[in-house]
Amino acid sequence: MPGRVLLHGRRSELQAGDYSSANHDISMTGMNGIEVAKELKRRAIKAKIVFLTVHEEPSMLAACFAAGALGYVVKISMESDLIPAMKEALAGRVFVSRFRSLQGPP
Repeated sequence: MPGRVLLHGRRSELQAGDYSSANHDISMTGMNGIEVAKELKRRAIKAKIVFLTVHEEPSMLAACFAAGALGYVVKISMESDLIPAMKEALAGRVFVSRFRSLQGPP
């Protein structure tokens, strides 16, 4: 059904269907978020994927986008960034939180 959101991925929950978006934490128990995104892609589930994470490494960002993400939200910015990231992803556009670790001193 259109409009469904997959919040946490477990292999048994990854059913064919029309998911509008899928929000994943990279460091989930069981399958991690990147594995879930790859499995969604493999099963041709066309959800717009937004990752929620504590990771601020460019290599992790690249891995998420290689797995099919459109959004990457750093948890410290989740309050301000999650809704805009989901809106951008649903519109087919990319959203990435600013990495505070890469910013200069205040």
